[in-house]
Amino acid sequence: MKITSRTTPSLSIFLIPILLLTLSGVSAWGVTVDLQRGRLTVEAEKTPLGELLEAINDKYPLQVKGLERRSGETITFLAKNDPPERLFKRLLRQLGETNYAFEFAGSRLRRVSVMPESRAGSSAGTAAPFRATAPNPLPQEEEIAVVRVDRVIEGSQAQALNLQKGDLVLEYDGLTINSTSQLMQEVKKKSKKGSVDMMVVRDGQPMHLALKGGFIGIHIVPHRVPRSEYERFVY
Repeated sequence: MKITSRTTPSLSIFLIPILLLTLSGVSAWGVTVDLQRGRLTVEAEKTPLGELLEAINDKYPLQVKGLERRSGETITFLAKNDPPERLFKRLLRQLGETNYAFEFAGSRLRRVSVMPESRAGSSAGTAAPFRATAPNPLPQEEEIAVVRVDRVIEGSQAQALNLQKGDLVLEYDGLTINSTSQLMQEVKKKSKKGSVDMMVVRDGQPMHLALKGGFIGIHIVPHRVPRSEYERFVY
């Protein structure tokens, strides 16, 4: 007696939709990510955050640090034709993360670092000045050049943001700052920009601030911190 199996055709029919979904860019967990001319389009419906970040990384490789504890949270997120930095700003805002920094290689975003919120009692308006130099540092430890706030101009946006003498400026609009002249040049370049990100450190705690491009309202001086301290904030 000849037995004819009917499982193969039904299996083929079942596999065709999966293949079509794969070819169209939809991942197994329901995320669509498309990259066109350096801009990302993302659609995610009730997707674990870790899988969303993995899908984005497949199209636009970069490092995301500080969200590991939230990788299992489900999220619905939509972005259309966004530059990567704008996309991540929107994503972090949706997640309620306000303390973060972007690192660029040229104009390309290569790292997003999300830092824990400042500890209780160390808010932007009440924290004591950051002590950059550890007591009795090892003489051979390399130091990194940064910029320190020496004075805040009354009535400026710096005063409105509660910047204080002793605060360290580490990044401005995603660029690592290593000298006073560099910061002044960048501020001048971004004078017409509506919104700029700036990362400062106070009392050992990094703070991510959003301000208008152009005049900040601070007098700054050169400063140096041990590499071990510096790397805690930028990596």
